[in-house]
Amino acid sequence: MSKLEVNLIDSGFKHVPLPGGLSVKVPTYINWIRDRKNYEGITVYTDGSINAGSIQYFGGKYKIALLWESPSINPSTYQNIISLEDMFDEIWTYDERLLGRKSSKYKFHIPFSNWITATPSQIEAHTKKTEISMIFSNKNLSPGHGMRHAVHGLLQHREGIVFSGSGRGPHISNDEREEIILDSLFTIVIENLFMKNLFTEKLIDALVCKTIPIFCGCSNVGEFFDERGIIAFSSGEQVLDITEKILLSPRALYDEMLPYAERNRDIVREEYCIPEDWIYKKRIAPFVEKIKGEQNGKGWG
Repeated sequence: MSKLEVNLIDSGFKHVPLPGGLSVKVPTYINWIRDRKNYEGITVYTDGSINAGSIQYFGGKYKIALLWESPSINPSTYQNIISLEDMFDEIWTYDERLLGRKSSKYKFHIPFSNWITATPSQIEAHTKKTEISMIFSNKNLSPGHGMRHAVHGLLQHREGIVFSGSGRGPHISNDEREEIILDSLFTIVIENLFMKNLFTEKLIDALVCKTIPIFCGCSNVGEFFDERGIIAFSSGEQVLDITEKILLSPRALYDEMLPYAERNRDIVREEYCIPEDWIYKKRIAPFVEKIKGEQNGKGWG
C-alpha cells in the first residue's frame, strides 16, 4: 500500500524529524511533508499556525485545522477558530463546544501521543520495582500544572513515592522518563486541563507499560479505556487517600488490577500507538472518501 502524502503547516512538532510523526514513530499510512505552498493534496494546519496569515501564505487545495494543544496552552487558537472556520474544509477538535457547532465542519479527534520506545517484549519482561512515581515539570501555566505542584506538596514527604522531572529537581531525558514509567506499579498522571475527550501521552505511556495511572483529567476516560485499570481522582484529599491505601500493599493491589491493566495495554496497542494511524483511519480516510464522492471519483490521486 502506497502512503498518502499530507502537508503539515505547524510549529508544535518542528522538533520531530521526518519521517517520524507526532510522537517520533513512523506513520503506517501517511507520509508527512512540510511547508509546501498551494499543495494540491491535504494540508493540515496545527495550533499556532491556524491563523489568517499562515493560511494566506501557504494555501492548499484541501485545508484541515487540527487543534492539538488544549485551550489552556493555546487559547488564541480557540478564540479565533470560529472566525476562520470558512477557510477550512474540516476542523478536527476534541472541544465539545466546537463539536456542537457544525457537524459537517467540526470533527472529533483525540490529542494523544505515545513516546514509549520499549518493544512489547521488553515491556513484558520488565520487573517493576517502584511503588508509586510522579513525573512533573516546573511549568505552572495551566490548571493541571498547578494541580501537579499542589499534589507534590501534599505527598513529597511520603515514603514509597518517587518524584522526578524539573518540578522536583533536574530535567530528565525521554529515556529516563520512560524507564521511570516502565519501572512503576502506579504513577500519578495529571493532564494539563480537565475536560472531556482530552488525554495525552501522559496517560497513554503509562497504560502501554502496564503501569496503573492515578489519573486526574478526562472525565469520560471510561469511553476509551477500562476504568477498572485506572484510579481516578479530582482533589488533593482524594489523592492523599488513594496513595495511603496503595502503599499499605502496593504489589497486592497491582496484581488485583493487573487484568484490567493488561486490557488497557491491549487497547493502546490496537488503537493508540501511532497518532497518525488513528487520524488516518478516523479522519483522513473519511475525508478522502468525501472528496471522492463530491468529485464522483475523479481528480483524486
